Amino acid sequence: AFAGTRGEEVAAVSGRLDELFVGAWKEAGIAQAERVDDARFLRRVYLDIGGTLPPPQGVRDFLRDPSPEKRARGVEVLLKSPQYGTRWGNYWNAILMGRTIESAAIDQNAFRTWLFEEFARNEPWDKIVTTLLTAEGWNTSRKPVNASTHPKDQEERYAPATNWFLKHW
Repeated sequence: AFAGTRGEEVAAVSGRLDELFVGAWKEAGIAQAERVDDARFLRRVYLDIGGTLPPPQGVRDFLRDPSPEKRARGVEVLLKSPQYGTRWGNYWNAILMGRTIESAAIDQNAFRTWLFEEFARNEPWDKIVTTLLTAEGWNTSRKPVNASTHPKDQEERYAPATNWFLKHW
């Protein structure tokens, strides 16, 4: 989300978000959680971002690292990992498309793959939503059984996000 942003700009945005959260928590009567130790932080961030536990060697390396920036670096590494795209692609695929598809016209695999790739590239939410709402073209790259009905522009106009429209509209 902050690609290409200078460190002080990230710190300013993070600080402002922290202020807003603390204010909202106070207003709601919620006590702020205590800061967790590095081992718990690493376990939680791995589960949340990547959907897995950290590898043993990764835990040892993280706990030995004295750097105050190790948490931020750890988050960045996870956001660039394939596990991030898979975890959040799976989550949002279930939310957007549901667990079952009752139409043979919907290419669930094409949609899921597209979503994984969007997360893997760390595409901004506004771009993903815009693509979902404005998608047009062929929903699948599967070739029809009857070659004479194969559309000439199928590859150029392949748009897997159109599967969302087929499912919900």
